[in-house]
Amino acid sequence: MNLYLIVVIISTIIVTILCTKVIYDTYRILRPKNNVTDEELDSRK
Repeated sequence: MNLYLIVVIISTIIVTILCTKVIYDTYRILRPKNNVTDEELDSRK
C-alpha cells in the first residue's frame, strides 16, 4: 500500500466523521426545543 493513499483514506474518514458531528450538532441546536421525540426514543433503547 502506498503511504499517500493511506493518509488520504484516513483523512477522508476523519473529515467525514467531523462533518457528520457538526451537522448533527447544528441540527439539534436549530430544531425546536419542544420536539423531544428523538430524545425519548434514545432513552427507551
